[in-house]
Amino acid sequence: MGKPSWESTVIASLLIGLAGAIFLVVYLKGGIDDALKAWAAIGTIGGVITGVVPAYFFGQQRAASAEEAAKQAQDQVVEERARRDRAEEKSQLILGSADPQLVATLQQTHPNLF
Repeated sequence: MGKPSWESTVIASLLIGLAGAIFLVVYLKGGIDDALKAWAAIGTIGGVITGVVPAYFFGQQRAASAEEAAKQAQDQVVEERARRDRAEEKSQLILGSADPQLVATLQQTHPNLF
């Protein structure tokens, strides 16, 4: 999984700092009563921030997990194609060295394979 980028951490810290700065400014300008009223409003924003930040980071982890799963699936596809190509090559070698009468008989009994 990829680690979170430093930009994301800075943005999250700034959002939390903004909520604290608003509270501090209101406290200094209007006193504790106004600050508590502002804190009630900021508390909602703080709750949203508290929920959004972890959701964002967990979303990044899920995206990285999905990317890794897609890479593994692509690797399996490549491996299976190589296996199929080897099997086709073996079949061609065997049929190429087989008795022509046997090949003709096989073509009649199993036309869907030819």
